[in-house]
Amino acid sequence: MAKRSPLELALRRQLELHGLLDTEEMKFRDDRKWRFDFAWPIAKVACEVQGGLFMGGRHARPRGVLNDFEKFSEAAIDGWRLILVTGVEINNGTALDRIKRAVEGTDTYCKACDRKRVKRKKADNG
Repeated sequence: MAKRSPLELALRRQLELHGLLDTEEMKFRDDRKWRFDFAWPIAKVACEVQGGLFMGGRHARPRGVLNDFEKFSEAAIDGWRLILVTGVEINNGTALDRIKRAVEGTDTYCKACDRKRVKRKKADNG
């Protein structure tokens, strides 16, 4: 797994505390190296943390923005619902609320929860 930014780690803690953490750094295309910061594959929901927007970071520079547009467009074509979040939204709880509504608003998420519970039980007994 790639080194996580402080914003990604903060969101990870929030997701974990609310029982919403599923898949991290998920590669979603075999023909590219693209990864989602966080994903719920069964529900086809993904989250990308947009850090450095106000400091000239990668997501704010022209080449980075164009690369993100391509990635996000291809994800949408593949049927993914993408939630983009900023540091402000992570810190004020908006990011967690959006993710929760997107993920829990799908019937398939319940199946993902059940799958994760089964895996945890097996790990606890083994």
